[in-house]
This record gives sequence, C-alpha cells and structure tokens, in this order.
Amino acid sequence: MIKLLNTLLVFVICSTFSLIASSQARVVVVPMGEDVAAAAPLKNIVTVSAENGDFDDLITAMNSITNAGDTNRYLVILGPGNYDLGSTPLYMKSYVDIRGSGQNVTRISGSRSHPTSDWNAAALIFGADDATLSNLMVENTATTGVLSAAIYNVGTSPTLKNLTLKVHDDGQNRIPVHNTNGASPRIFDSELLTADSSNGIYSYNNCHPMVIGSYINGIVYS
Repeated sequence: MIKLLNTLLVFVICSTFSLIASSQARVVVVPMGEDVAAAAPLKNIVTVSAENGDFDDLITAMNSITNAGDTNRYLVILGPGNYDLGSTPLYMKSYVDIRGSGQNVTRISGSRSHPTSDWNAAALIFGADDATLSNLMVENTATTGVLSAAIYNVGTSPTLKNLTLKVHDDGQNRIPVHNTNGASPRIFDSELLTADSSNGIYSYNNCHPMVIGSYINGIVYS
C-alpha cells in the first residue's frame, strides 16, 4: 500500500512539473515602460503641442503629410492651447483627421475677412472630403470687412464633430459654416455661434448639409 502511494505521489509531482513546463512554454512577454514605444511605434499619428509634440505649429504639421490616402490615413492630435493661424488659412486634407483635446481646451484661431465678396479670402479653415475635424474650438476673430467664416466648404463634405465654431457677431455675413458647390458636411454635437441676424449655416448651389444634435445661434440658409 505504501509503495502504491509513493508511486502515485511521484506521478502527481511529475505531472505537475510537466504542466508547469508546458504552460511556461506558452508565456507571452508584454513589454512595459519604454520598451512599448520601441516595440510597437504608432503609425501615422502626428502630435502638435507647445511642448513635446512632433510640431508646435499646426500648418507646418499639416504640410508635413504628403502621402495620405484611403489605405494610409493620418490622425493629427492637438494638445491643449491656442493655435493662432493669424491671417493664414488652414486647408484640411483628405484622409487626415484633426482632433483636439476638447472644445474648451484646444482652440484654433485667426483673423480672416474680406471687404466685399471673396469668401476664399474670408475663411479660416477650408474643408476636405474624407476628413474629420473634432474636439476643439474654431474662432475667426476678424472684426473688419464684410465677410468672415470659420469653415468654408467648396464642393467638399468633411465631418465636423464636437466643435464650437465662432465668428465675431457684428455683421450679417459672418458665418460659422459656409457651404457651396454641392458641399454636404456632416455636423454632429457642435455649437455654431454668430449674431442672431446672421447665418449659422449658409449653403447654396446644391448643398445638403446634415446637422445632428447641434446648437445654431443664427439663421440656417439653404
């Protein structure tokens, strides 16, 4: 009986060691800390920030992307802060999304306007197809001239999500989103702020914007 028990004990111990060895052969090592970035760097993510970003200037960051495509998409992430474009417009690019750190945290500002009828000179941001702008504020601070727009879509249909879009509220032709030539942007969960007498969204020439869950202070013209 004792011999049988010893034999069983030896079998159990050997089996246990065998299972441990077998399980150890299947261990997957997950790198931690600094090894993570070295092992698997993220592709096509460009960061913009006053400190520790790939760039500190948004337009320079956008100009650095030259190979975006349907199978090679990019994400530009803006850290907290104000990105002042001055009088230089920002052109969105197809297959490049721009994402801020929050509507009250990240702000793109600039001053662009025109005294008569040139919307190309009055827009701060130009939209693009297959591109998303989200999680930030856009403010055209121009107080002179007759025309100004936060975003101008000329035959393009970007996705605009979780945005605050502002223009100065002292005139009728200061428009947060201006669409023309078949532009049909999709606008979600955003605020479009202008004068009560102006157009929150102005669309002409076969445009079909879609607006969901958004607040518009002004007139919708289509």
